Amino acid sequence: MTDDLRVTFPKPCSEDWNTMSRQGCNRHCSACDKTIHDLSQLTLDQAEELLKSEDEVCVRAEIADNGMVRLADSGSTTKRKLVAVAGASLSLALAACQTMGSNAVTPLYEISGATNYYEYDAVVTLTDQYGKVRTTKVRRDKSFRFTNLLPGTFTLTITRWCGDPVEETEIVVTEDDVSLGTLKWGENQCIIIGVMTPIGPGRG
Repeated sequence: MTDDLRVTFPKPCSEDWNTMSRQGCNRHCSACDKTIHDLSQLTLDQAEELLKSEDEVCVRAEIADNGMVRLADSGSTTKRKLVAVAGASLSLALAACQTMGSNAVTPLYEISGATNYYEYDAVVTLTDQYGKVRTTKVRRDKSFRFTNLLPGTFTLTITRWCGDPVEETEIVVTEDDVSLGTLKWGENQCIIIGVMTPIGPGRG
């Protein structure tokens, strides 16, 4: 009897599969510039070859409660299966999934808020529990928003255009969007020492 192919998923990702550009049966993730392979379109042999072909393989995996990973039917009589080995990262990923009907659908949420005044080029940084970082700028209406988020714990930091962090907070996303309201923004002026040059045609 041949052993099952056992795998683990040490780096679950919160990128949205549906927004990725298509590459045949796979998708291209612009965040990491990698091809994401859809395991449901591969046979066990193909999945095994894929694991041997790259040092770090990114995949989309549909995992049942018993750990079985959905694969394409090879027509073979072999009873070998692709099995996800339980671990802390896998448990977190599975806890974020909710099955609706026959399709595995992962609910996605958003974190939004505003500052009490606008500052040019101020950056909002969102870091998840795996260390993945997203950034956006404070809009002219003083608001900011992060979408397509899986449940989890995030650290949000607002940094002024001169590099001074003025707000940092921990946010837990469970089963709903999170609205932070208006965050207090320090009003101390930034002080820059250095050369100043104009930006115009042929410059910058």
